[in-house]
Amino acid sequence: MRRSALCCALSAEQLAACNRIAYRKHYPAGRLICDVDQEDWFGNVISGVVKLTKALADGRQQIVELLFPSDFLGRPFRLGGGYAAEAASAVELCCFHRLQFESLMHEWPQLKQTFLERTLDEVDAAREWMLLLGRKSASEKVAALILLIRRRMREPGLAAAAQPRTVRFDLPLSRTEMADYLGLRIETVSRQLARLREAGVIAIPRGRTVVVRDLAALERMAEVDLSRPSLCNSAHANPLPPQRDGSRSSSCQQTRSLPARQGNSGSLTARWSLPGTAPNPVCGATRDLAGPGPELRQGEAAAHPGSLTGKRAHQR
Repeated sequence: MRRSALCCALSAEQLAACNRIAYRKHYPAGRLICDVDQEDWFGNVISGVVKLTKALADGRQQIVELLFPSDFLGRPFRLGGGYAAEAASAVELCCFHRLQFESLMHEWPQLKQTFLERTLDEVDAAREWMLLLGRKSASEKVAALILLIRRRMREPGLAAAAQPRTVRFDLPLSRTEMADYLGLRIETVSRQLARLREAGVIAIPRGRTVVVRDLAALERMAEVDLSRPSLCNSAHANPLPPQRDGSRSSSCQQTRSLPARQGNSGSLTARWSLPGTAPNPVCGATRDLAGPGPELRQGEAAAHPGSLTGKRAHQR
């Protein structure tokens, strides 16, 4: 874990100085750890999973982040913010006093640089999670969460290629907490887990224990939900109105005739199509924006002598 924590950037002497001021804390699952931004200490997660929550005035709360081994708990150089940390599983922390740790960050540029890089990584991860919450389907969300937990809880220092294809672990969140984290209903989370189990992607032998049987399939499901209709198919995305014969035109081609300008013997024709489609001169509706021609107007006047067109023709 040390190779991926903040202390990986420190020399042997600096690491010894950190060890002299460090101390350990242990929390059972479900225990409130702290109000993160108002404590006088920081900590690295040694083992377990910590969930950060934000509560509203009416009692509603949202899980905003999960911290895994090697993640940093705390906010240097500022107090306040209202985020609370709770142990999602049994947690062990390596802690430092706030003032001592901030002093070390001022003294050791490499520690501050590593902290900055970790912070930017968290910003990127938060943006990806915003995309998941805002645009992905329920099955994609549940698959992505299982994949996230699996990747973060694997053995530290072991290359991804060396990881076993079938892996067993305990989910640190209950079904209710998963629904809270993903913005779903608990029934939806249970239904999506059942779908993954029926597809043979995962197994749930008991309680929160999950066995990932097909990692490649889980990765595909986290990216795209193949059960949804393709938005690239215009027949699903934006159906065209039926034509007079009851069929639907597959072409977005339209043709219009503009009035002829002075000195031109004919009319100007403009063709356009929706973005991504090629104009098709064979099919498509044609509209004469200049209005009906004189022959058509005379025909209408003869057929409907009481109409406005007929009256105008009679006056002429």
